[in-house]
Amino acid sequence: IGTAGILCSEINRNIENDLGYIIHFPYWNNGYATEAARAILGWGFDSIGLKRIVANMAFDNTASAKVAEKIGLKKESEFINRRNYNKLTFLFSLSKH
Repeated sequence: IGTAGILCSEINRNIENDLGYIIHFPYWNNGYATEAARAILGWGFDSIGLKRIVANMAFDNTASAKVAEKIGLKKESEFINRRNYNKLTFLFSLSKH
């Protein structure tokens, strides 16, 4: 029904632990993205010991932004994403100390 995970990615000139969640259209609005993202976030912090996890999405992807907020990420910044057709992109993050 989709894919979710963490990749090391260059985001706005920094290497980040990038949380991604893509659910195919027929399965939208069932909570699957939130469930998957929350589980992977926990795995990243608790099982493999990451200290910071981010999620980025185009400014107009309000559904992805809502998922990030639901799982506790906070909007950190905005940038022009060269890897996504120079779209304005939001960066959400959460750090565990």
